[in-house]
Amino acid sequence: MRTSQGSGGTPTVDVHAHVSRAEVQDVDDEFDKYFQYGMSHKDNLTLMDAVGVDKQVIHCAPRQGTSFEYIHKYVRRVMGEYPDRFGAITKVDERKLPSDEGLELIRRDIEDWGFNGWWFAPWPPEELVAAGLNPKDWGEPNPFYYFDHERYDPVWDLVESLGVPACVTSSPQNFTGFSPALLNVLGRHPDLTVVVVHGIDPPSCLQGDGSVSIPEAAVRLVDEHDVYIELLTGIDVQRGQPNRYGSNDEVIKAFYDTFGPSRLMWGSEFTNIERPTVKQYRHQFDYVKERCPYATAEDLALIRGGNAMKVYGL
Repeated sequence: MRTSQGSGGTPTVDVHAHVSRAEVQDVDDEFDKYFQYGMSHKDNLTLMDAVGVDKQVIHCAPRQGTSFEYIHKYVRRVMGEYPDRFGAITKVDERKLPSDEGLELIRRDIEDWGFNGWWFAPWPPEELVAAGLNPKDWGEPNPFYYFDHERYDPVWDLVESLGVPACVTSSPQNFTGFSPALLNVLGRHPDLTVVVVHGIDPPSCLQGDGSVSIPEAAVRLVDEHDVYIELLTGIDVQRGQPNRYGSNDEVIKAFYDTFGPSRLMWGSEFTNIERPTVKQYRHQFDYVKERCPYATAEDLALIRGGNAMKVYGL
């Protein structure tokens, strides 16, 4: 693997990337030509080469409530063709969990196909209803709020045994219960590594007066377990939205002070960008370097690649 930006030759890694324009050799029967969630891997390579990102971790993201197996097939092929440039985490339709079928899909993707982790990201029940789906199909108690229920222990057991990280999405809707529930999971599965996708919902940590309040349970997660926090920087203003980290990046500073650079990982979430240009990708990649002067070169090497290399076994 080439290395370009990291201190001391540390590879640079974007831990939250997407590809979705499956090519013809990946499509069998199921296909949705209108489903776009990212760009082609060739577009991603162009961006990476222009900016100096060595590797991306692809979040394999079927539409909620669908399998879209061709997306997994496409990502598998991309990883095989460019092993030095792409890793990936798999996502299984949560309606299949914790059935034997769903567990086998996770095992297959990790052990047979070489995916680097498992992504757990069910939608809130109210959003399922709005999309015309029935939350009861996801089982009771609902995994969005109650993923720590013993019903789901077989899933956590499996991922822990496979030795890959569980990538669990934090959302504003479950902000209050998210960290306590994850503490419960890790209490029963102490060898599990967890990546908190989107971070500990930054807008929920940001208070009205500009101060930051990180839940005590979130602090315990990182202090007591092998837990890492995603930083998705520089995407909000470009979309006409307030900066999720505060106007002066107060939440990034609070995460840095509370968790330390050895528990933070940079990702682009480039699928959410309205203008997917090299300029925008470079802006996101350089965001912490340019706006967080307290981060040393060694800190940046960890945040922009070193931690990801270790966590995802790249």
